Amino acid sequence: MTAYDVAAKLPDIDLLRQRCKALAVLERIIDGGDPYYGYTSNWGTDEAALMSNGSGDEWTVVFTADGAFIRLFDHESAMSPYCHPDHELWPGLIDGVPEVLRPQVTEPAFCDEDGQLVATTVLWRLAGDDRWHAGNGIAFPPPSGPYDDNGPDGSGLLDILFDDIVDRFVEFAGDYYEMTVDRAAVEHVVAHRPLTDTVTRALNPQLTVADLRVDLTEIGYPIAGDGAATVEVGPHGAFSANSVGLDRAPFPLSFSVRETGGSWMVTATAAQAAELADVLMLAGNDTIMVVGLETNSFLDEEYQQWRPSRIAAEQGVSFEVHQVAALAAGVVGLSEEAVLIRREQLPRFLAGWYPYNLTLVDVPATPSAAQVDEMIVVIGTATYDEPVLPALAGSRVLFSGHDDCYVAVETTDRAVPAAVLGRLLALLVGSALVDTTMVEVTAPDVETVQRLIEESRHWIGELGTATPGSVTVDLHATSESWRLGQSVPKKVDRRMVYDVASRAWRLTEVVAPLPNQ
Repeated sequence: MTAYDVAAKLPDIDLLRQRCKALAVLERIIDGGDPYYGYTSNWGTDEAALMSNGSGDEWTVVFTADGAFIRLFDHESAMSPYCHPDHELWPGLIDGVPEVLRPQVTEPAFCDEDGQLVATTVLWRLAGDDRWHAGNGIAFPPPSGPYDDNGPDGSGLLDILFDDIVDRFVEFAGDYYEMTVDRAAVEHVVAHRPLTDTVTRALNPQLTVADLRVDLTEIGYPIAGDGAATVEVGPHGAFSANSVGLDRAPFPLSFSVRETGGSWMVTATAAQAAELADVLMLAGNDTIMVVGLETNSFLDEEYQQWRPSRIAAEQGVSFEVHQVAALAAGVVGLSEEAVLIRREQLPRFLAGWYPYNLTLVDVPATPSAAQVDEMIVVIGTATYDEPVLPALAGSRVLFSGHDDCYVAVETTDRAVPAAVLGRLLALLVGSALVDTTMVEVTAPDVETVQRLIEESRHWIGELGTATPGSVTVDLHATSESWRLGQSVPKKVDRRMVYDVASRAWRLTEVVAPLPNQ
């Protein structure tokens, strides 16, 4: 195996990032000491995955706004710079590295005291590329022997990132830690599903999610409680407050998701921004930037809307404000100021009022005024159907909500679409149970919701029967997104039943085959 073979087997950048995070989470749960596999969301302005086996072999994957760069060093490889009297790199190793990734070649963490890159394998992929690349025309030495599984350049050390990562990690844990790990729990983490106490204890009975929260935040891995989230539904929620057409028909649940350009694009109804705040926090960085806001909840004496910063102050939320009036002028959906708040304060910012238009995006750190301006330009000039996040370095989620019911979410975190659909199902059921006070509804488990998404990328849901003891939601798989004015199909493809007493969901009436999506 050589770098050329590995380049052909590595997944795209986003999936590689998730696999690297999964390895770091699994390692932290199982061991907790000096990590064999690690991940940091704070590698300067970038993110990085790291491997060190304690014997002199190591690799790092640096995820930048421009792409990804892999540097690997196998201390026994004949291609090691230390095999050359002047510590020179093996010929061709970095030939062809794009200019935007060249700073990685001189990164001090990858170099010796003379500033020479220490590597036996180098791979890279730019954002938007359809493949990984290695240096041009590398002439590899012969394998060191019949048991040289890592190849002449050590690139075989990356094979745990291939598509059979689950099997390889189970084998790794058996060999390195001499333990048998729960394969289903490994699959859960590799699939980047929110971590629960059940999964954590399956891997290490001594730990809970609470014990791992600091590390999971650093890694950027989604967190859930033990079981599905409980949602409070009020009498003025999106499904209760909105209706369609002259006959005032109840708003249907609609959900569509597609993957493009490394982003998952979700369009859905019906939810208010406050009803999704914690879902958005699953994927977001520590800072949220409010870039567009319109509301009738806060008006001055002349019936003019308050600025977002004034609303933040009224809500008791700490903020930083950037004036962007010149850039936002004439752009629908953008405010004259961009307001930065901490991620954990988003629910407080949105509590008790209704923005009928809201656009917000997470940012990886506190941006400068110039960076804010750049982001405003990107968001303001984006077209409806094209992903925006690839042009926003480090951002993971972009939310746009309209008329207290229409939702558009773009995210680089594949766990978010399932979280949105699960929340919509809970909100719809809650709208059938709520009277004048709040009711609590438990969202369906992630596995069930993910199953629905795997069956179809487009769903329409309607309330079926509703009694004090149970509520059913009839689900229709469609070939395209639901649009206002479009009739709901008569054929029911799936039915979700919510038992009020046990707060358990049941997916029933499984019919096959579904239309190909």
